[in-house]
Amino acid sequence: MKGFHYLAVVTAVIMGLSFSTAPTASADMGGKPHAMAAHHERDYGHDGPEWKDTLTEEQRSKADMMHLELEKSLSLLEAGLMVRKAELANLLVAEKPDTKAVTRKIGEIVEIKREMMEKKYGHMMEMRGILTPEQRVSFDMGVLKKVAGDDKKMGR
Repeated sequence: MKGFHYLAVVTAVIMGLSFSTAPTASADMGGKPHAMAAHHERDYGHDGPEWKDTLTEEQRSKADMMHLELEKSLSLLEAGLMVRKAELANLLVAEKPDTKAVTRKIGEIVEIKREMMEKKYGHMMEMRGILTPEQRVSFDMGVLKKVAGDDKKMGR
């Protein structure tokens, strides 16, 4: 069983590292919208390109670096989350499941998800900080839609 856990951790880390090294700069993509633009539309609910289309080169460069740092940190957390979920599954299917161990593992999973949320929302605040007041209007509308959408998913 220990071999399975080791293999799962190694696989998760390798997957996380491979995703975190993907190029993100728009110049690398021949001027087409870069991968992080799709990331923003998917994760933050921006349905208009207004704020992205008005970024200066300096803002775009800062945003790309911020996105890279976010993706690197999230990839490691996601790898850890996958491992904890596999461990939880193994605890649950044990001959005599240990309720306390299951509860502790759930706590570990919740802690990782909390950290991921803090990083994502911290990133959104950091992004907002590099925008002009005019750009913030469009960005803020997307954020409000995203947060409202998250609340609907949680049954609020």
